[in-house]
Amino acid sequence: MLARLSGRIYVCAGEGGHLEQAQRFVASAAEHSQASRFVIYTDASHQKLSSGIPAKYLLPVSKYSKQTNKLSRIWSYFLFCIELIRFVCMFIVIRPDGLVLFGPLVCIPIAVAGKLMRVPVVYIETWSRFTAPTRTGRIIAKLGIKCFYQNKSLASFYDKFGGKYAGRL
Repeated sequence: MLARLSGRIYVCAGEGGHLEQAQRFVASAAEHSQASRFVIYTDASHQKLSSGIPAKYLLPVSKYSKQTNKLSRIWSYFLFCIELIRFVCMFIVIRPDGLVLFGPLVCIPIAVAGKLMRVPVVYIETWSRFTAPTRTGRIIAKLGIKCFYQNKSLASFYDKFGGKYAGRL
């Protein structure tokens, strides 16, 4: 997979372990694919990135609330729509050659925008999942986006949607 990457690749990752995995991926992919240019989109403006990797930050308010009150849900749907429109407009102007997603629900708008704009999208499930996929993984797989998982125990879910075991990053 890494040898086939070329062009402008956008990587979307949430904070913490998701961003760490994304940075490992970019470092490894850069070694195998000289033609690629990477930009990481993340909501982790406080987390330090490896040097040499350009980063753009998602709106800090784009974190989706886990609260159950109705106002929080409405606000989350509104932010989802704002982020979706933002990325569709961005993809019209600066069309990426591919998207690689790691992580939480902040990746959903960029995934949907990529799918709408027919940009190749790949989702890599976090290595910390052993028994069940993340909520993001379940949504992404059902959207028909190519998924790779890092733990064989997730095969029962992802194989139904054409996912592939990729091993650890």
